[in-house]
Amino acid sequence: MTTTRTPEEVFAHHGQTLGAEDLEGIISDYADDAILIVQKQVYRGKDGARQVFTQLLSDVPQAQWELETAFADDVLYLGWKATGGGRKVENGRHVHLLRRHDPGADRRLHRPTRLRFAAGSGDEPLTR
Repeated sequence: MTTTRTPEEVFAHHGQTLGAEDLEGIISDYADDAILIVQKQVYRGKDGARQVFTQLLSDVPQAQWELETAFADDVLYLGWKATGGGRKVENGRHVHLLRRHDPGADRRLHRPTRLRFAAGSGDEPLTR
């Protein structure tokens, strides 16, 4: 029998694996057809998520994370800050749609829309 996780449980796992820098754990939360748009680049599926999070974990290694969340049904808004490796991300934002592909199937992070890095209003690189 498959256990169905709530959106809050999916995100709690995502946060734990992110804090532990567990790349495969992070990727396990994404659907096979996930779409990530990061700094105007499109990444698809688990391989795309792996590329995005490999870069993020490299950019802010051993980060201390500050997370702000809001849930509405299967939609998650996430605001975040991270400091690590002498770098800082001050204005990270995601919108996630967590959905099931089949009745009774587990929810997965499906379509995070956009990450915004660094302080400011555009797509500036990480601040040091």
